[in-house]
Amino acid sequence: MILDEWIPKHHFSEKHSVITQATPGLLYDSIVAMDLAASPLVRFLYSLRRMPRATLTLEGMKEIGFSVLGMKEEREYVIGLVGRFWKPVPEIIDIRPDSFASFNEEGYAKAALNFLIGESIGGNRQLSTETRVYCTSLDARIRFSAYWAVIRPFSGLIRKAMLKEIIRGTERSGG
Repeated sequence: MILDEWIPKHHFSEKHSVITQATPGLLYDSIVAMDLAASPLVRFLYSLRRMPRATLTLEGMKEIGFSVLGMKEEREYVIGLVGRFWKPVPEIIDIRPDSFASFNEEGYAKAALNFLIGESIGGNRQLSTETRVYCTSLDARIRFSAYWAVIRPFSGLIRKAMLKEIIRGTERSGG
């Protein structure tokens, strides 16, 4: 799994999955094309967090600081970012993908999330997303822990909305 290459050890994680009959190709294309703009819940949650105005697509996520860390067509797509997410206005730092794994400046958290297309089981496939967070210092871990206690349920809602939109995308494509 590509996610293991970027954040093998983590302090916080969250995983969600759905079962689908869509093919790996359709799922991967739908991941890349995912657009959460139709979700009032996601738009509302992003506005609550005072996230910069950006489209609610993977390209839009790049605009707010996410980097594509790895892709394996028809299998996995990984994005990540580094910042102080617990601040009232999140402090995101610009980091190149080749510096992500080695970044270890104290006081920050590194977050990565993937979309993983599982092997076929009885004609069905599991599509999952996992979010992992690694904190670079004890202070960051304490601050992120308090933030995570509040934000985790909402983070889960966003991840579930992502999976739902990916599945919808495959249905629009005839899958």
